[in-house]
Amino acid sequence: MEICIMGNSHTGALKQAWDAVIDDFPNIQITFFAQGQDTLNYLIVQNNKLIPEREGFAKALEFISGGKREIDPTEYDIFLLYGLNARANFFIPNTFSTAVVNTAMKDLTNGSLSYTLLQRLRKITDKKVFIGHNQLTATDNVISTDYPESYIKGIEKINEFIYRPLNAELICQPLETIVNGNRTKGEFSRGSKKIIVRSSDIDNTAHVETDNCHMNAQFGELWLSNFLKQYLNQ
Repeated sequence: MEICIMGNSHTGALKQAWDAVIDDFPNIQITFFAQGQDTLNYLIVQNNKLIPEREGFAKALEFISGGKREIDPTEYDIFLLYGLNARANFFIPNTFSTAVVNTAMKDLTNGSLSYTLLQRLRKITDKKVFIGHNQLTATDNVISTDYPESYIKGIEKINEFIYRPLNAELICQPLETIVNGNRTKGEFSRGSKKIIVRSSDIDNTAHVETDNCHMNAQFGELWLSNFLKQYLNQ
């Protein structure tokens, strides 16, 4: 199975994890197209492909992907958009009207780079697209480890209303990583390292200690394992 993963700095956890476990999945080939911040917005639709507008950007993609400067949808079985300001949705029944809830979900997705790239992909392919939202902010202040019901229901709702009509699916981060219903356990953020997107980058550069938004390779392994097993039956 050929998987195309497009993302931003949050993709570092997945890339580092994949480099460590790649030999355990001989039937899976993953190609990463990731750059910091909103750089992937410079991918445009041209000749039924996603093409980088700038030469410097093309070289950066070539480095991280292992030789590819453009995204040809015919080369992949599925796509994963990871991070890119995709947000988790939370839902508490009987709190707001359906109209208010639907408007909130539109506001949550519209304008994000994740949704923009999903729309661009839909111009060139109808293959399944999975979305991994920005990881829930990490905390060491654990108040509850209860089942995150509003998170699960929120993901179900946004899939029903926003993503499923586009043959796409927002997926949950591993539930064992979640505390307080809407946060990630602090241990999964500590020691997170920056993604290497060009040959000049220094290997294994850590994020600052106060960074509680990026996750580490341990989180990445759990996320990828969950994704491959639960959604791809690998």
